[in-house]
Amino acid sequence: MNPISDRRRAATELLRFLFVGMLNTAFGYCLYAAGIFAGLAPEIALLMTFAAAMVFNYLTTGRLVFRSSGKRHFPKFAFAYLLIYCINALALRAVLNLGVQPLLGQAIVLPPIVICTFLTMKFFVFRNSNAQDH
Repeated sequence: MNPISDRRRAATELLRFLFVGMLNTAFGYCLYAAGIFAGLAPEIALLMTFAAAMVFNYLTTGRLVFRSSGKRHFPKFAFAYLLIYCINALALRAVLNLGVQPLLGQAIVLPPIVICTFLTMKFFVFRNSNAQDH
């Protein structure tokens, strides 16, 4: 393996992840906001958002970021997504307990959640993926 090539690939994946992540985050945040405006508790809105966005995010992250298609990574993705949801829910609850409003609270916890998600996807879910995954 070429260290320069590996670093270039990792940098490209990170840039694609950030771009796709913005798309996924906008999609998810709009779902979350819709739940809050519909009168749902923040944790319920967050749970519904994660459930609804899981397949969309699997497809976009797998195909556009890690160049992986197919279903073989989905079980690990679903497990990782649930783990990320739990971390997100705990962080959101902590921020809400400080008196922060739900929409601002989720915006505050997003940056560390994004970093955690990228590392989990790269080193756990799509660790051995390639363009030929089906």
